[in-house]
Amino acid sequence: MLSPNLEQTLRRALAYANERRHDYATLEHLLLALVDDQDAIAVMRRSLPRGIRLVAEIEPVPMPVICAVDGGCFGAAVALTLACDIVLAGDDAAFATTPARLGLSYPARDVARLEAG
Repeated sequence: MLSPNLEQTLRRALAYANERRHDYATLEHLLLALVDDQDAIAVMRRSLPRGIRLVAEIEPVPMPVICAVDGGCFGAAVALTLACDIVLAGDDAAFATTPARLGLSYPARDVARLEAG
């Protein structure tokens, strides 16, 4: 059984897809719906600082940092990947900066890392 908040979030994601006349509800619709989910906001607030610290700790490492990606690499995982010097991507690797598909800007520091690579 789904929690009431999760059920409302999923309904919002489906509504966003329908409003835009999209054939499918995608990860982007769900991410947009999660913006209003108080449970998700609480989890993101607790998790985000750790991810930012991890990226900041990887950048100054004096030796090459190697990242292996197999499967989906989205959002903050892309930022983590961009902080590495070498990325080994498997055949099933997929990268996406989903905020851009929602009309949100991607962090300038991450875009600079992408352009520098």
